[in-house]
Amino acid sequence: MSKKSFFLYSVAIIFLFSCEQKQQFSSQWNYEKIKGYGKTNVHTYIFCGPVAEKLTQYYKVGTWTFYSPQNIKIAEGVFDAELSEINNHGGCSFNVYTNTMNPKKWKFWDSNGTPIPTNKRDLNYLLKYEINNN
Repeated sequence: MSKKSFFLYSVAIIFLFSCEQKQQFSSQWNYEKIKGYGKTNVHTYIFCGPVAEKLTQYYKVGTWTFYSPQNIKIAEGVFDAELSEINNHGGCSFNVYTNTMNPKKWKFWDSNGTPIPTNKRDLNYLLKYEINNN
């Protein structure tokens, strides 16, 4: 192996491992067990399939606060909602609401109550938080 090839190979290996370590982010919260509190709106629409069906959709709006199972406040911020038209799904078009989040409207805290930086992974977990309307 030539010196140039060896050098390029070494740089590639170092780069690979340094990037890998940065991607090993693990959130301190178990997002499957958190509780969220805030306002929900209800939207009904007709889904056209083999048989038309009236469906109900719940979506988050306004300020929401999330807590760990130990009742530690972990996040607070504002959910926005956009009306989206769905075409060619089930035979006709229909409208549903999609939640959106502006990272500048969100704050996160660690288990000691210290503010921590907002990151996309935590925002995505909260965006996917299922509303329990039972």
